[in-house]
Amino acid sequence: MKRITSPHDNKDRIICVATDGHHDFYYQPVGTKDRHWLSRCDFSGSIFDHFRSKGRNMESLGFSLSIWELYKFNRGNIKLVRLMNRIPGQADYVIQEYILSNQVAKKFPVPVRDDHCEHNDSYENELAA
Repeated sequence: MKRITSPHDNKDRIICVATDGHHDFYYQPVGTKDRHWLSRCDFSGSIFDHFRSKGRNMESLGFSLSIWELYKFNRGNIKLVRLMNRIPGQADYVIQEYILSNQVAKKFPVPVRDDHCEHNDSYENELAA
């Protein structure tokens, strides 16, 4: 199985949410409630069963596996093997985007404007009169 090369914690979680006819997969960094979308695939009983039996129930929000539990994956049917081989690459991309967005937010904070334009107030007063 491929490994995630981006900086991550082995307690980060891959979440599988089963909805109408498909599975949605999310990446959730440890200690946050942020969910970052990874992929969607058609519903498969073997995928759902793997996440249900090996993972944790997230209180009707799906089932999740930690990165460490994901690496312990051994064998399964072809759909499950394909999915498990695809998740690390997708998680790598999401982690890199997550890190980049945090760096950009720290480097370029959104300025808070304290100055108020008095011209707009006079214009609104003229319209009201």
